[in-house]
Amino acid sequence: MNRIMFRAPLAQFAFLFVMLLSASRAMATALPINGNVSGTLTGPAQTYTVVLPSDGDLTVSTVTANSLYTLTSIIDSNGTSTITSFYTSWGSTNSITVYHLAGATYYVTVAIYTGSGGYTLSDTPCTAGRGE
Repeated sequence: MNRIMFRAPLAQFAFLFVMLLSASRAMATALPINGNVSGTLTGPAQTYTVVLPSDGDLTVSTVTANSLYTLTSIIDSNGTSTITSFYTSWGSTNSITVYHLAGATYYVTVAIYTGSGGYTLSDTPCTAGRGE
C-alpha cells in the first residue's frame, strides 16, 4: 500500500502566516531602522513593523537559538501579500535582501517552523540606487 505524504511548500506556509498577520497587525511591534529586537517564540508567530522612510532596499536577518527553527516573512505594506520568506535553522543566522521597495511600512513575521526558543531579528535599509 502506497502512502502519500504531503509536504507543504514554502508558499503555503507563507500564506498561513499572512493570515496570522492579518489578525495580529494591530499588535505588531516596531522594528527600528538599522536596529534589532530579541524575543522568545513559544506561540505561532510574532509580527513587527518596519518603516522604510524612502524608496530603496531592505535586508532582514534572523538569528535563532539552538532549539528554534523559524520561518521569517516580509509582508507588503497592505499586509496582504508575502514578498518573500526564508527559513533559519537551529542555532544559525540567515538573511535576505528585497530590492526596489517603495518607502512605506512593511510587516515582518518570525514564526515557529519547529521547536521553541529565542531569536534576534534585525533590519538594514539601503537608499535607492545602492544595492542590486
